[in-house]
Amino acid sequence: MKHSTFLFGLLAAILSLLSVQTAQAGDKLTISDASTSLNAYSSGSAGRQGAYQITKIFDGIKNTSTNDNTSTNKFWSDDVPAVGDWVKVTLNDTYYVDQIKLYFTTSATDKPAAADLEVSVDDNNWEKVANFTGDEISDANNYTIDKSFAQQRAKYVRMKVTQAGTGWLQLSEFEVYGGQTIKVSTTFHYDAGGTY
Repeated sequence: MKHSTFLFGLLAAILSLLSVQTAQAGDKLTISDASTSLNAYSSGSAGRQGAYQITKIFDGIKNTSTNDNTSTNKFWSDDVPAVGDWVKVTLNDTYYVDQIKLYFTTSATDKPAAADLEVSVDDNNWEKVANFTGDEISDANNYTIDKSFAQQRAKYVRMKVTQAGTGWLQLSEFEVYGGQTIKVSTTFHYDAGGTY
């Protein structure tokens, strides 16, 4: 009995170490924070000072239909993003992720010419999971980048510019989707001698 209790305790400890937050395939994951290497545009118009902050990319409002400064449900940079500039979101926990959606505005120029999509568990080591070009951000795709990929464990997800565009950056929404975790199977063997 003592042997059995010890093994069950050991199993529980191992499973707790292996635990990771799960989500069903297609679930939109909760973003707790966002940051960027870029500065936000600060409009001089009354009532819109500081209106284009990076936190707008996870407010749940997808406004891709306008590129004028009357709409504030977006991040708007104050300069052209250079190669290496990034926009990053932090998930509320570590998940297996398999899809990223970016919603840009209808501006013909306020987008990168090319960018990578990357994931990380520690905000230090990054793995590229997809890439896109500015040509994909068009009316034909509703100004949306939608990339699916093999499941990757992640807490941080970012868009990193690999080729500068000609305009600033207008990004309305950044979404990350989760898939089922990779299953871990454990087999216990018991023999007549009472050992496991």
